[in-house]
Amino acid sequence: MAVLHEQNGESSLHVNNFKRQVLIKSFDDEGNLTETIHKQPMDDAMDTTNDIWSVPASAVCGRLWIKVMEARNLLMTGLTARPYCIIEFDKNECVTREAIAINGNPVSPQAAALLGSFIPSAVPEPVDNVQPGLCPVWLHEASFDVTNTASDITISIWERHVNGEEAFLGMMKIRPPRVGDKRHDNWFRLLQRQVKENISGDIRVQIKYQQIEEKPLTAADFDLLKVLGKGSFGKVLQVRKKDTGRIYAMKVLVKKDIVERQEVQHTLSERNVLIQASHPFLVGLKHSFQTPEKLYLILDYKNGGELFFYLQRETAFSEQRAKFYVCELILAIQHLHKYNIVYRDLKPENILLDCHGHIALTDFGLCKENMTYDETTHTFCGTSEYLAPEVLTGQGYGKAVDWWSLGILFYEMTTGLPPFYSENINLMYKKILHNELVFPPEFPSYAQSFCRGVCICSNICIKLDYTNLISYFESL
Repeated sequence: MAVLHEQNGESSLHVNNFKRQVLIKSFDDEGNLTETIHKQPMDDAMDTTNDIWSVPASAVCGRLWIKVMEARNLLMTGLTARPYCIIEFDKNECVTREAIAINGNPVSPQAAALLGSFIPSAVPEPVDNVQPGLCPVWLHEASFDVTNTASDITISIWERHVNGEEAFLGMMKIRPPRVGDKRHDNWFRLLQRQVKENISGDIRVQIKYQQIEEKPLTAADFDLLKVLGKGSFGKVLQVRKKDTGRIYAMKVLVKKDIVERQEVQHTLSERNVLIQASHPFLVGLKHSFQTPEKLYLILDYKNGGELFFYLQRETAFSEQRAKFYVCELILAIQHLHKYNIVYRDLKPENILLDCHGHIALTDFGLCKENMTYDETTHTFCGTSEYLAPEVLTGQGYGKAVDWWSLGILFYEMTTGLPPFYSENINLMYKKILHNELVFPPEFPSYAQSFCRGVCICSNICIKLDYTNLISYFESL
């Protein structure tokens, strides 16, 4: 359970706007498919001085319609495989239906009805002179809200087997068109995720962008699906946006409760972080609006749920899986630290997984802004099992507390329990302050080195560039 005793001031963030060059396929202003070099800001710094009660988040400026038609020459295991696609745009995910036809043959009577009069244009051809490529048909439509015109469309194809196992068949990535009301129908060569993957084939996709008149959102624009969680100031709901059908997480906060409990600054900080620290491994804010009584934050919804659920179900993860999560968490934490934000509440419940298994940090209510390298704060906050010693002693702490929590979390992911865990909280605090890290006999030496490196010497970590920290971790 997170605890908090706060002392905060006003916040303001200043970030250098570094740029990079990216070669990417996109549509030009005439609607033609091109390859260009884009200079993109590494991070978008936005003004955070405005009052949360009066300033909306990014407005919807357009709607993107995507139809996944068919694919050709895929390296599938056979006609019994069930291929499907995952469509992603601006961190919103949509899973298509399984293929309704393969090589022109409907997979069921229901699929035949969906297929209608459509005649597949793909013809099976030999792939690498080894086996014939397979040609599935989906005819699956999806719509997305456009608030960030710099976002890419990513479509990946997966093969689902009868035994539940899945295999990656390829992906495509493209910058969507900006020409309104023009339907683009193109074949795209499937790409690898990694160099050694054996990928073959193409995918046919129809794309149309429609500019829409900006208008304020209200709660009436969403259908409530279920309650995801409840807190002291409100609740989090899973909702579906009525016009596009996209799924979001809606955080509803009661203003009166926030003011009465003197949590206005925390609410401001949470919204500042959501707007400013955009990153693939951080949950993002899509929209916000208000009524006289309530504040609504519309957030990315992650299909995979909490990491906590998987850790409870499996007790502990393999070293490779835990290492994967830690590397992504290092990137997320470093990104927050670059903006002088200390996260302060790293735990499995605050780590979500997307449909590909990648992490996304959520719940930024305990973040501390404006924490430069040499600044400290004395706020007693966080979750008991993951608190660093300097938080307990009250002598002041900085960014290093996030690295401590990461070491504790890695220990828990590989063993099943945090190293100093006790049902008696006072005893647990004493262990954190006075006990040494003790590892099970089977705990690998590289993992011991990492835990000691970020827990015992956590202050050293903030002096390291995050890439060096990852390199150090991967070399152990």
